[in-house]
Amino acid sequence: MSILCLATEDDDGNAAVDSVKRTLTAPLPKTVTITTDDADKLLAEAKQVAKTGSEAMRTWWSGLKADKRSLLSSDDLKALKAAAAAADKGAE
Repeated sequence: MSILCLATEDDDGNAAVDSVKRTLTAPLPKTVTITTDDADKLLAEAKQVAKTGSEAMRTWWSGLKADKRSLLSSDDLKALKAAAAAADKGAE
């Protein structure tokens, strides 16, 4: 005696297999590769914004997506906050 594993709506055994094939052959989403150059450019941009003060820095930061934010290290952020605070004091 043999046992077949067929879905209840499957009359020939191929419909279930075909649906798996369609799922596995679906196109993969595009991936984004972030390079060191991207991080360097972002940091340079952030430094320019920080020179204009804390408010500008907050506005710039809130406009960044999470993948861009992750390019800046915590040390970078500390330095940028300090630069923005210094710009604020210089503007007083």
